[in-house]
Amino acid sequence: MISIIVPSRDRPTGLLRVIASILLTTKEYDVEIIPVLDVPDGKSHELLKYLSGLKVVTMPPSYVNGHPQQKYQAGYRVSSGEWIVTGADDITFCEDWLRAALAHPNKGFIGLWERHQQEKLAPLFVVSRQYIKTVMNGRLGLPWYYAKWADNEWKARAEQRGAFTVCAEAKIVHHHARYIGKMDDVARLGELHYAQDKKTFHARQKAEFPEKWPKV
Repeated sequence: MISIIVPSRDRPTGLLRVIASILLTTKEYDVEIIPVLDVPDGKSHELLKYLSGLKVVTMPPSYVNGHPQQKYQAGYRVSSGEWIVTGADDITFCEDWLRAALAHPNKGFIGLWERHQQEKLAPLFVVSRQYIKTVMNGRLGLPWYYAKWADNEWKARAEQRGAFTVCAEAKIVHHHARYIGKMDDVARLGELHYAQDKKTFHARQKAEFPEKWPKV
């Protein structure tokens, strides 16, 4: 079983696009797709009514402001897969990505190839449930970040264990606003948190990534 978690906020078109890419590229695998939505995201909820076989998670009313790291953790809590994949509503998965990732020599962590980041960072990844339990203490979403710099911590902690690798054949396309030149409200919200996330990462890295840390 492969669990693919897709946090989404007010991007029904992007959500449909990534779900379609998963369905088209994972036909021979036992895959569960877990979209994780905000409560007020009415258009996406309406869209998903027409798609069967999804494990849709709606964040509780107390959830604040689109926090994607909380969404990854919420999706992880309901997931069943031996392997967990982090998705997003601004990407598409390319042909043969999953076969390539699972065939890649690894120690539980495989970064997906994205042409802008390449091997500098794994913005999205395939990770074993055992790795999440033993290395990340049961956390897929890192609650002390809003978004971007959580990727850096995943990479740094994998590198410490000699486990960081990016599979060049496991490709995704990232339709981020920076790359397509069209900002939306979701992208602007993420940019607001960039500087604080960066500061948090360097402080946590200096302290050797402690488990006790204020949540965002």
